[in-house]
Amino acid sequence: MRVKRIYGADKAGHTGSLDPLATGLLPICLGEATKLAHFLLTGDKCYEVDARLGVSTDSGDITGAVLATGEVPTLDHASLDQALAAFRGRIEQVPPMHSAIKRDGKPLYELARAGIEIDREARLVEIHQLTIISGSGADWRLRVACSKGTYVRSLVQDIGKALGCGATVTALRRVSAAPFEHPAMVSMDELEAHMRDPLALQRYLLPVEAGAGCMPRLDFDASDSETLYRGGFVMPAHPPGDEIHAAFDAEGRLIGLIQPDHRPQVHLMRRVNRPDQAS
Repeated sequence: MRVKRIYGADKAGHTGSLDPLATGLLPICLGEATKLAHFLLTGDKCYEVDARLGVSTDSGDITGAVLATGEVPTLDHASLDQALAAFRGRIEQVPPMHSAIKRDGKPLYELARAGIEIDREARLVEIHQLTIISGSGADWRLRVACSKGTYVRSLVQDIGKALGCGATVTALRRVSAAPFEHPAMVSMDELEAHMRDPLALQRYLLPVEAGAGCMPRLDFDASDSETLYRGGFVMPAHPPGDEIHAAFDAEGRLIGLIQPDHRPQVHLMRRVNRPDQAS
């Protein structure tokens, strides 16, 4: 991974891949922050997508082979918004063949490239927001805020089917990924331009606590924090629910993650190591 090399990190991981056509936000976890990467995968995402009506492709985007064309109905913002209403909230969605989902150990996109299509089970996803940004005629830009596992390409295809003309994605940009709701993004070109300037590179890093922003939080005093950090059990001030919680010490530093197991006491399921704390 290029970011890992630039920062000289011992560990690195991303929090959700982007389609080849897509641009935008891809949070990268370095060092101890990689312990949060798995949990960040489950966060909600927000996209801006350019959809072209009247064209259907095998991949669901403009890079694929055209399968069919259709006459685009006369639409204004009001009539398109009315059609979009059916896709808000919880919906069932069939994942595209051009995806990384695996069947018998093989990604579906490998089967698709070989000309093989198989049945895929519909999945329940949630569309929190689906609004029109701009557009007219065959080309529209939409904002989509959605749960994990949502395929925006499939959403656009389904909208096209509902309109009776087909649709495909011409551009896709991820603008946020929980808990990073209004992120200041940096390009790979910018990072590589500062490879020999450690202070400049440091400015692009967020503290590990930023990655725990969408988790429920438990705060502990210095004594309990030390007990937790050394593998012990403590009694929290308020009984946690069933979700994984982020544990913070009295100074507001993330010390690890807690998985409640219905016992009155809790312990760290995953510890975040720090240079100033004993291992």
